[in-house]
Amino acid sequence: MKPAPFLVPLLAWTTWANWAALPLVLILVLALVLALVLTVVLLLALVFVLGLALVLALALVVALLLVLLLALALVVALVLAWRRRRS
Repeated sequence: MKPAPFLVPLLAWTTWANWAALPLVLILVLALVLALVLTVVLLLALVFVLGLALVLALALVVALLLVLLLALALVVALVLAWRRRRS
């Protein structure tokens, strides 16, 4: 199995005296590190967004339950007022 072309300079690095390939190796290492850091940052952002969506969904459910509770309280108040008026 042949390595990926961008990894060839890293895998062919036999001695530190090969100064001609040093800039390419540094660029490749920095690119790989940057890619890993950006991947981690994006994954953390995704987790944050999903957590925020879950919190907002729970808040929506609680708000809907409060609206139902208020509607029930209104119905009970209307029934009690109607009974008091009748009697």
